[in-house]
Amino acid sequence: LLAAGDVRLPPLPGPEPDEAIIAIFPAPERWLGLVATTAGTRTRVLGPAGPLDARRAEDVLSALDGELARVRHVRFIPFGPAEGIDWHAVAWRGRPLFASREVAWALDVRRPTPAPRAGRAVLVANPTGDLPAATAEAAAVAPHLGDVQRFEGSTATRDTVLGALPEARLLHYAGHAVAEGADGMGSALLLHGRARVELGDLLALPAVPTVVVLSACEAATAGDVIASLMGLGQAFVAAGSAAVVAPTRPVHDDVARAFSVALHQAFARASGPPAAALRSAFRESLEVLATTKPLPTFSGFRLYVP
Repeated sequence: LLAAGDVRLPPLPGPEPDEAIIAIFPAPERWLGLVATTAGTRTRVLGPAGPLDARRAEDVLSALDGELARVRHVRFIPFGPAEGIDWHAVAWRGRPLFASREVAWALDVRRPTPAPRAGRAVLVANPTGDLPAATAEAAAVAPHLGDVQRFEGSTATRDTVLGALPEARLLHYAGHAVAEGADGMGSALLLHGRARVELGDLLALPAVPTVVVLSACEAATAGDVIASLMGLGQAFVAAGSAAVVAPTRPVHDDVARAFSVALHQAFARASGPPAAALRSAFRESLEVLATTKPLPTFSGFRLYVP
């Protein structure tokens, strides 16, 4: 069918100008990298095989120094143990990579058609009723969301939330997430009355918000087998979201609130397409938190794009 031209699929997302897409994967005797820019694709040997820790991750970025120096934006596609590294927080030239580059994690799926930055934001806060800090977070971010539809406590039911998502331009969820199943397919956002919005529910929606922020512990984790194979954050991207921010591990309440406020403040000021605006806001929010919080407390937040 493809050869006959009966099915036309959009191309997979290649690098944008001033961007490098970096795939990092283990080989039997070494770590390898594929680096794609608008100038072409190159292979790099990144070091000998073996476990990756913070020091070895710095060595990987040092091996990619020339490529990183020529771009402002980086999309990582890590495999195996490399997926567990917070690459945006790894030191490059003496500072965390996010201090000088905008960094995202790519699923390498086809890009959704960009949606206009109009319409309502959906804010879901403390749907289970046991997270007063999530209620406080929602009150702090709401002024930066524009026209917003709020679901808190008993109003945050499965039907109301799923019904609102297809028409929303943005979702901010502040509550509990669970990562379940060997491959993450049982993962869910918890709602009122023990209801759940599971990963499969998201993939089945006719449309999803263009921008999603999941302020929920481990919302980008797929379980114990692979740290982030297909968590809830990645599911939104696979379903059509242009950009999603979510953490891969537990985050303290005060850190989640500070990060969320900084992110939405920066996003409200940013211009351009939603994904580019959130990419810029993500970096800015990390820099804000770096002035008051230890790096490991917030480096679990990641930005996912197609």
